[in-house]
Amino acid sequence: MLNKQETIRELKICSKELGYSIKRRDCSKSLYFSCVNNFGSFNKAKENAGLEIKNKRLKRIDKSIFNKDAKLSQIASYITFDGHLYKDSKAFYYSSKNISDLNEFEKLIKNKLKISGKYYLNNGGATNVKTHKYIVFSKLISEGLIDLGIPKGDKTNRDFEVPPWVKKSRSLSKEYLKIAFFCEGSFKDDSRKNPRISIGISKTEEHLNSGINFMNSLKEMLEKFNIQTTKCYITGNRIRKKDGLTSRDIRFRILTQDNHKFINKIGWIK
Repeated sequence: MLNKQETIRELKICSKELGYSIKRRDCSKSLYFSCVNNFGSFNKAKENAGLEIKNKRLKRIDKSIFNKDAKLSQIASYITFDGHLYKDSKAFYYSSKNISDLNEFEKLIKNKLKISGKYYLNNGGATNVKTHKYIVFSKLISEGLIDLGIPKGDKTNRDFEVPPWVKKSRSLSKEYLKIAFFCEGSFKDDSRKNPRISIGISKTEEHLNSGINFMNSLKEMLEKFNIQTTKCYITGNRIRKKDGLTSRDIRFRILTQDNHKFINKIGWIK
C-alpha cells in the first residue's frame, strides 16, 4: 500500500502518461485502494494531487428550488413539450429553432433552479431548419424534477400525466398551459374557415390511451377558466425510423367563440 506522498506522485505520473487527469477506469486496483485508504476517496486524492476532477457532482442542493410555484410549473411544461429529460437523469434540455426562446428558458432556469446550462446550436432537426438546445447537466436536479412528476426518456413511447400539483392549482395550471401552447400550439387563420387555436402531442399506438388521458387533463385545466374545447381527435400515421413503431397525433382545439377568452386568460405568447 502506498503512503500519501507516493499516491500523489503516482497519480501525477499516470496523468502525465495518459495526457489527461486520470479517471477511475484508468486506475489500477492498488492505486485506487491507496487513494481511498489515504484520502477517503479517489476524487479527494486527485484534489490533493492538484488534478482536474470532471463530472464532480454537488453533494447537496437547496431543496427550496423545488418549491411549487409559477416558474417550476413553466419548467415542467417546457421539458414535457419541447424539451427532454434524459432517461439516465444526467441532464435535461429545451429545444427550439429560435435562439431567443432558449434565452428565455436560460433566464428561467438560472432564476429558479440556480444553475447554468450550455447552448448547443444546430443540434437537431430533420429538415433544413435546424433546432438549437439549451442543456443543463445535473443529475441531482434532474432526479428532483422526476420526483415532481416530469416525464423522462422517450415521451412518445411512454405513459405520463400532468403533475398533480399542477392540475390542482388554477394559477399553476395557467402557467403550464401557457407554455404548452407556446411549444405545441398552433393558430390557423384561413379565410375559408374560422380561426382556430389547437394543440397536439404524438404517441405510439401502444400509448394512445395514455396520450388521450393527458390531453383530457389539459382540457380539464382549461375548463377552470371556462374555456371550452373540442373532443380529442387522432390524426397522422407515421413510422418511426429509430424503432419502426407507428406514432399518431392526438389533438384538440379551442372552440372558436372562446379564442379571445383563451388569449386573455391564458396568454398567446407566440
